[in-house]
Amino acid sequence: MAALIILTTADMRFFLTLQDISQQKLAEKAIFLLNNELEKKVYAQTSELIQKNKNSEKKIAEIKKSKQLINNRETKLKSVFNAAVEGILIIKDDGNIESANKAVSNIFGYPADELIGRNINKLIPSRQHVLQNNFFHVYLEKHQKEIIGKVWELEAQKKKNGSFIPIDVSVAGYTLNHTQYFTCIIRDISDRKAKELLDKQHLDELAHVTRLGLMGEMASGIAHEVNQPLTAIATYCHVCLRLIKQGSPDLVSLSETLEKTEQQALRAGKIIARMREFVVSNTATDHTLTLIPLLIMH
Repeated sequence: MAALIILTTADMRFFLTLQDISQQKLAEKAIFLLNNELEKKVYAQTSELIQKNKNSEKKIAEIKKSKQLINNRETKLKSVFNAAVEGILIIKDDGNIESANKAVSNIFGYPADELIGRNINKLIPSRQHVLQNNFFHVYLEKHQKEIIGKVWELEAQKKKNGSFIPIDVSVAGYTLNHTQYFTCIIRDISDRKAKELLDKQHLDELAHVTRLGLMGEMASGIAHEVNQPLTAIATYCHVCLRLIKQGSPDLVSLSETLEKTEQQALRAGKIIARMREFVVSNTATDHTLTLIPLLIMH
């Protein structure tokens, strides 16, 4: 409420209006206090936001650093992945190829991007039971210990001419995002197989030459051993003839000489019998050397 006061003088009149502003002052004071509170809250919130912003910037910097480290690590791993001499395939549990390194292309003649999404049977035919359709999904679940960590020798098919090459394959498994993956390390062993074949041929040739030498030695030994009883037989026969030509032969001496002749003939027969048993029961093998003494002993 406002009060009106009129003041009059001789020549002037004044009008005064009086109004109670106590409520206004209280309101202004309350507003002032609220403004102070608001400023404090704004300041506190601003400080909190500034701190959160600093923390966010710190986390962003850490994330960027982590991403950089991850990128660096991925770059290194890709470098190792592609520089590896052995072929490396990453395969899902359905047998489809997820990634392949350059060595795989060199081994099989397929560009890496041509293999992505294809089944492993494109490289290793399903006629081989170790790597076949559903092998990774079914067989490994039941026989994982028999496959993982072992090296399997298989045949793989090249792109250019469809020929088969021998390879060694080792498998390692891991799970990522609830999906089973398998890493296959593949090594082309064509050179090793060729060397093994060449070494086998050399060994066969050496064994053949060795057998020829041993057979010659055996023949010489047998001839020497057989010659002894034959010589003795001839000598005893000569003695018998001399005894018979005498006017009154010594029958005791003649009988003893004939018994010795018989013993030497039996000895020669035993040598021939051992030789026949050897020929029947043993072909020309590396055991010849160990059997020669059996033929010519006694």
